[in-house]
Parts: sequence; structure tokens; C-alpha cells
Amino acid sequence: MLKVFNVVLSLIQVLLLLGMAFVMISREQYASISESLYPHSPLFMDSWLLDHLMTPYGLVIPLALLMVVVMVWRKKIAPAKKCMLQLGLCALTGAGLSVLMYLLSPMSHGFV
Repeated sequence: MLKVFNVVLSLIQVLLLLGMAFVMISREQYASISESLYPHSPLFMDSWLLDHLMTPYGLVIPLALLMVVVMVWRKKIAPAKKCMLQLGLCALTGAGLSVLMYLLSPMSHGFV
């Protein structure tokens, strides 16, 4: 049962990482929104964090997390401990993707 749960967590983790990578790659689609909301700001969506994350170098974060997921998957540890590690990584990735999407949302900047 724990093996099935671990596989499901791994698949969820990979999907979250792919979503994060896709959002980071699509800077051009968000650039027009950023320019219309903040015409006088040189920063992307007027955020220093987003200006640095939404670059090709920002893809290091999902790729590094994917390597950690593969390392946990291949590690010879107890299934319960493996599930706990996968669950923690899944929560971390979900929180990171949520923060990224919140910062990209025009509603978070006071625009509706």
C-alpha cells in the first residue's frame, strides 16, 4: 500500500514540477500583462523575485527538485520514510507553485 502511495506522490510531484517549469518558461505571455499594469517599472510585475525567477536560470529550481525526487525514489530506505520525504517535497513544490502563481496574478497587486 505504501508503494502505491509513493508512486502517486511521485506522479503528483512531477506534475507540479512540470507546471512550475511551464509557468517559468512562459515569461513572454505575462510580459504584456506586466507592461500594461506597470508601464514605468523595469521589474517584471513590479517584483524583484519574479524578475529573477521568470528567467531561463529560474528553471534550475524545478530541475533541482526533480533530481531530489529521483534520488528519493531510488534510495533504499523504508517505504514509510520515503513516503514522508515525498509528501514533504510535494508540499514544498505545491507551496512554491502557489506563491509563484499568486505573484503573477493581477489581483495580488490590487488590480481586478
